[in-house]
Amino acid sequence: MSSLSPPKCIVETSLYERGGHKPPTVEEPLDLTVTATKCKLRLVDCNALCHRDFKVRILEFDDFPSEPYAAVSYPWRGVSNSGPSRRFFHVRGAEQGADPVGGVLLFHACAAAIAHGCPYLWIDRLCIMQTSKEDKHWQIRHMHQVYKSCKVCIVLPGGLQRITYLDEPTPWIHRSWTLQETLAPPESIVLFRWRPGPGTASVAAVGSFLIVGVPRAPQVVMLPLRLVLAASTVGSMTFTPEEPGKEAVSVRVSMFSAHPPPPAFESSLDSRPRILATNVSALSMAMEPEIMADPDRRAHAVWQSSLMRTSSRPVDMVFSIMGLFGVELDPGAFHEDDRRGATIALARAILQAGGRANWLSVACRVPPERTLSSFPTLPRTSVGGLALVQVGADRVQEVSELMDPTYPVPAQLVPLPTGDMDGNGFLTVSMKAAPAWQADPSSSPDDSYVLRALDGSSWQLTAPDDSERSGRPAAYVALLGWFHWYYPRWVISEDDTRNIRLMLLELHQEQAERRSTDGHGNALAVHTRSFVSLDRQMKETVQQWTERQFRIGPIDGSDHTESAVESRSSDKSFQPVQNYYEDTPPWPAGSKGNSFVDECMRQAEAALPYTVVQERLTKPTVYHPDLQLQ
Repeated sequence: MSSLSPPKCIVETSLYERGGHKPPTVEEPLDLTVTATKCKLRLVDCNALCHRDFKVRILEFDDFPSEPYAAVSYPWRGVSNSGPSRRFFHVRGAEQGADPVGGVLLFHACAAAIAHGCPYLWIDRLCIMQTSKEDKHWQIRHMHQVYKSCKVCIVLPGGLQRITYLDEPTPWIHRSWTLQETLAPPESIVLFRWRPGPGTASVAAVGSFLIVGVPRAPQVVMLPLRLVLAASTVGSMTFTPEEPGKEAVSVRVSMFSAHPPPPAFESSLDSRPRILATNVSALSMAMEPEIMADPDRRAHAVWQSSLMRTSSRPVDMVFSIMGLFGVELDPGAFHEDDRRGATIALARAILQAGGRANWLSVACRVPPERTLSSFPTLPRTSVGGLALVQVGADRVQEVSELMDPTYPVPAQLVPLPTGDMDGNGFLTVSMKAAPAWQADPSSSPDDSYVLRALDGSSWQLTAPDDSERSGRPAAYVALLGWFHWYYPRWVISEDDTRNIRLMLLELHQEQAERRSTDGHGNALAVHTRSFVSLDRQMKETVQQWTERQFRIGPIDGSDHTESAVESRSSDKSFQPVQNYYEDTPPWPAGSKGNSFVDECMRQAEAALPYTVVQERLTKPTVYHPDLQLQ
């Protein structure tokens, strides 16, 4: 779509204090309320900020413009700024729960946009009426289109206060909205601070790219997001200086993989990377061309990555990904704490459009959600910090530590099931399955008919020639499919042999005693108890299982006819994030003989911190002038 009428200027203010002009500040926020019209697209004029006396000029459009624009992806609470706070300002309606906007950083984003041929910039803080619920709902419904239609997305991992270094922890990858902001645009770049001079950055998984300076900001540079993600996945990248005679060096990269320490994201704690961290690997996988081209594998990657993120409002965990599935929900139809209701609505829309229940297999080691057991436990929501789930009476764990970066290979066995979900969250699907009886915990899992579930329970399967065995089963093991562990460069590890995934579906009490049609034909009333991984040698066995229909409901078996609304007070039962962080080593405890993991660990441990690289290579220089201000 293109705009048919010229844009209207609704804000024009300088960030300098001159001639009696008072710029917006932290105490006196920028206010769009009086001049803006609800439910309109707004963009920042980049040339006004970069060329016209540091002016913030916001334009309002009747429709999406024909001119190219850039969009910004950043966390609302980012890395703290230790320098002077001049030219920092708030926006009316976003004073609480968000860092102030840094004028210099906004200048850097606009300069990067112009360098990519974009005269306009979309950034939610300045382009959404933060005081208007109606405007927010309209913007949320169009958010996917905003990012899909932009020419380039500019990622500011540390937030809006300052540009960060490659080995600084940032909260960006832990925030829910940044997933859509990464996958919807045609191109994404990362801005970071860099003084060692021009040259080439390379990571084996994605290749080599020039480090390009942001015009008029000599210590701020750009690289493709895919490269920085790949470097964060393996813990390092190779930098080859442009200057003749200088040798290449390995640089530590942990911008996305190191834990951001609470409560303010500063660099005071160990910033060494977690090698092959699941949340970083999952996003890297989702951006792989092979995954993007396959709708089912892409959907699996989106669900997996989304469950390792968090947001200040529970419903935003759903609204932030709905556009990636081609779904548009009405934000006004849900209470801001009604994540369960919004999740059901999204799942129903996906299945009604012919999609698959790809969420079933994304988090096999996370306990199922009690009131919606076809989903894993939904992570705690927070305005900052990590995505955490409660795994015991008094213990929490980061979700990414409980997840494996896997992807389905339907050609090897079966695709994930289609089905339907009712308004109460009961999922009806058809899957190959076998009956199971609880076994003696001392039974050997080496027996082909004794399975050890991921929750530690043991289950005895009916032998193929024992079809008349008496007694009703307590559960069924249902075939999800064949999965591979994702490694950069699509490396297949010799240790990756337990490729078959099963759901352990426990019969509801009344169903264990009798078969109830309950208006759903012959569907067995069950809930998810756990999952099972089988060695690939069991492929022929599971292919012989009978197709059965299941109706997967809540764990307690009751009908939840009204959407459960999250209680934020329940967050008090969680341990503080910093306690969890202190207990978690940043390096893998062991690779179990995996040569690829071992090599990544050796390279990351040998990589130099940014400060060392800076001392060795920094000198006054001009960055590669491929992109210039227009």
